Amino acid sequence: MFFQHHDIIKKEVKAAINWAAGEYSYLIKLLQKLEHINGSSESLNAFKQAKHFLLFVNLSERRLENHLNRLKKAVKDYPSLRVLEEDIEVPENELLKAFSLYDGEFKNELEALHGIIKRKWKLKLLGQTATIEDAQKRISKIVAGLVDQVKVLVRWTGALEKTLLDFKKEEEKMSLDSLESRRAFLRKSLVAGVATIFAKELLKPNSAQAMPRNSSFQRLQSSSSIKILKRDTCFGKPLLCNLIIKASQYIDEKYGSSSLIVKDISKTLGGPLPPHKSHQHGIDVDLGIYIYTNNTYKNIFWHLAKDHFNDNTWQINWDFIKILQQYAPLSYIFLDKAYIKGIKIYVENSAPGEWDKYGKLLRHAGGHKDHFHIRVQT
Repeated sequence: MFFQHHDIIKKEVKAAINWAAGEYSYLIKLLQKLEHINGSSESLNAFKQAKHFLLFVNLSERRLENHLNRLKKAVKDYPSLRVLEEDIEVPENELLKAFSLYDGEFKNELEALHGIIKRKWKLKLLGQTATIEDAQKRISKIVAGLVDQVKVLVRWTGALEKTLLDFKKEEEKMSLDSLESRRAFLRKSLVAGVATIFAKELLKPNSAQAMPRNSSFQRLQSSSSIKILKRDTCFGKPLLCNLIIKASQYIDEKYGSSSLIVKDISKTLGGPLPPHKSHQHGIDVDLGIYIYTNNTYKNIFWHLAKDHFNDNTWQINWDFIKILQQYAPLSYIFLDKAYIKGIKIYVENSAPGEWDKYGKLLRHAGGHKDHFHIRVQT
């Protein structure tokens, strides 16, 4: 078993060293740039820097995800990895802070900076001095927060690089002749790998991961029954996240359908999420609609075609509506009136009495031809 995995793990650890070193170097340069986006330089130049940084964050997130997937495959036969957490030299709170930033919070704030700098540039062309001053205050506030966050990432990648390099020096001296030395190498490899990428998987109790900077929110993860469309807007209250997990599992086990599509819940720390008026407090979620077509059950985030209007489609969605209400108290379920009508006719013909019990929360709302909008009570 050792020889099957140690080469892969060794390769990933070395790749992780290069990744950490590269991130550290880039972040130092980035910190210098951010500290100059304070209004003293040209707005257009600052706007270009913000755009460049957004591209960097997107690239970093993709690298992290790819690296994590490879490492998870390499260590899948070692369920006792949790015990290695105590050997990680990078402090746990630093790991969590850093992963929180890379998983969307940073990106959201940069998008806000991107927008306000662009707006300030337009206002400058129009000569609206008072509004420009207000915009400049907002820019300075956002930049100050970003500088603090980059410093967290700099500390994290710096400490991580040192941990990995120390491990590499030991590994180069290590003889793999004895069983004891091979086990020691495997253990150290896994510790280094965990510290690099796998830590966020170890530190979560289930697919709804607690966020370090907002203990009332959890991050919903993709699974065999859930497909997350937007990683930076999948944060919500534990009640809502657990509801989605349980309801999706129930439908998947009963119908063998494709994963439930989850689009928007809330941002990492909540707050406005354009173009939505809601989705600010971690209690709202947009979910795909189940359909039956070509002898198969699916979940889609798209308007229903005519051939989707059938009893099997209505039945699976009715079961979904019922199980949602059985697992958690809901305020309402928004859906298009045409779908509500189809479900109601089906239920009144097939299960008299159920509509009065479970149909009252269904409400028509414009713009909901392609998804459910669920709100839980708090």
